[in-house]
Amino acid sequence: MGEFCPPRAYPAASRRTTQTSCHGTTVADQPIGGEYVLRHYEVMVILDPSLEERTVAPSLDTYLNVIRTSGGSVEKLDVWGRRRLSFEINKKAEGIYAVIDLQASPEAVAELDRQLRLNESVLRTKVIRPEVR
Repeated sequence: MGEFCPPRAYPAASRRTTQTSCHGTTVADQPIGGEYVLRHYEVMVILDPSLEERTVAPSLDTYLNVIRTSGGSVEKLDVWGRRRLSFEINKKAEGIYAVIDLQASPEAVAELDRQLRLNESVLRTKVIRPEVR
């Protein structure tokens, strides 16, 4: 019927590859010695234009404590300011853009994204792992 999938086991450090396991995660994303490897992420956040631009960085900084407490680090928080959206989101034609560069575990980034989505002043979020060149 279906493919047999053995129970999830964390790989030894010598077996780290980027193969996809049958659980849907890549072997490289799994913990080594109980801790996740920190990866580089970029998070783009579009905020409600009714907010004042000078309050954006301090309010986002409170959410970034999730990253810091999990052992990650925030490299840069760049507020681009108010920009016109290509299409309306929640009947808003503009949004305040902010880009965050950080080093964190996949779990911490998922929790950050979840908390940002719960905030009503956040219109949209996008998390990417930029490719190394």
